[in-house]
Amino acid sequence: MILNNATLVTFWASKPFLESALIALEGRTIVDFGRVGKLIDRYDDPETLDVGGRVIIPGLVNAHTHLRRTLAQGMPVKGELPRSFEDIQESLWWKFDRALSKEDVYLGAKVGLLDSVRAGVTTVVDHHSSPATIPGSLDVVEQAFAEMGVRGSLAYATTDRYGERASRASIEENRRFLERCKSSRPEMMTGLFGLESSSSISDATLERALGVAKELDSAFHVHVSEDVVDLEKSRLEYGATPVERLADKGVLREGSLAVHCVRLDSEDYRRLKQSGARVVLNPQSNADGGVGMADVTRFRGAGIPVALGTDGFTAGVLEEFRAAALLQRVSGRHASGARREAFQAAFVGNSQLAMGLFGATVGKIKPGARADLLVLDYRPATPLGIENLEDHVFFGLSRAPTYAVIINGRLVFQQGVFPGIDEPRVRADAREAARRLWNRL
Repeated sequence: MILNNATLVTFWASKPFLESALIALEGRTIVDFGRVGKLIDRYDDPETLDVGGRVIIPGLVNAHTHLRRTLAQGMPVKGELPRSFEDIQESLWWKFDRALSKEDVYLGAKVGLLDSVRAGVTTVVDHHSSPATIPGSLDVVEQAFAEMGVRGSLAYATTDRYGERASRASIEENRRFLERCKSSRPEMMTGLFGLESSSSISDATLERALGVAKELDSAFHVHVSEDVVDLEKSRLEYGATPVERLADKGVLREGSLAVHCVRLDSEDYRRLKQSGARVVLNPQSNADGGVGMADVTRFRGAGIPVALGTDGFTAGVLEEFRAAALLQRVSGRHASGARREAFQAAFVGNSQLAMGLFGATVGKIKPGARADLLVLDYRPATPLGIENLEDHVFFGLSRAPTYAVIINGRLVFQQGVFPGIDEPRVRADAREAARRLWNRL
């Protein structure tokens, strides 16, 4: 396939953009790109998509989300409105997760992935929980990924919140899924060992999880210090901050994802740096939950790798990038560099995270990289250059409609259509499932 007449934004430091360009794909791989000129004569490919000068960027990576919660969009809150983050968890999300059926899990994932692709996301890192239907639940989520053709990483959120039987089943679900990924090595799917949060996991459960993860050589996907309650409970029960406890136990290690990291003490930054874990920030969800805001610049200044997720609040990584920059600026923290730090997290950090997960070049436009591409309906009306690329991304690209999405060399979305997928039927089924789910709460 040839994508012709494009403006490429590669996010390379040395060659960040290229006008009047083409990208040549062969199978799942980018084999060439450059200015059209004589390059077009190298390829005799009947499958050519002329994008009319639109911008092409690497497919986006969502570093942390909860696809199942797509079915909560618009859900009314029964009774008194929650007043704190802990109230929100107890009165809403924990009840929601307990009520999920296998059908809900599948449809929540399917609609969440439809929304993700429409937002230009080609790789999704999901953190799953469905306490009433744990065994095989990750397979159900994986089925939705396979049908959508999206690259993904799955984990089941182990916790003691629902009792010992459920926590043991969660560990086994992680084990089973990771063993299968390890043995079959699917190209488009991988796994991490999922943990909920430090304050929700006893030492005994944590040791069981660590034993399985060590046996399978798996890193972890875990919520860390999202709210002050997590920090206070950890200090009270374990005499350590969540970062300190999880780092000392070996949960935070190379390849692990430490999600949120809003409430940290000064030593936690050093511990995170030493651990080798990557911090995944979710600014919009944190703002909505009233828990505070992680300091993007401080993480990067401490040499801690940073990525951006959406936490199920939205499917849009570009939207999250804008929010990260704006919230950092309004906080007064390092305001002048806020946009650059958010840019690095979203477009460099997320790509590095995906490459670590899949052992392949993902989230890049370069020969040999996986052909995951996003064509945005954006044709700059003002000059585009190295000196103003970040401004164009912030003010223009991040709000542009998605024109087409290619994942692993396959066109999965173009001009509002998902080839081979009956989107209206999927959404109708999801509405019915959501109605039944809400009535069970």
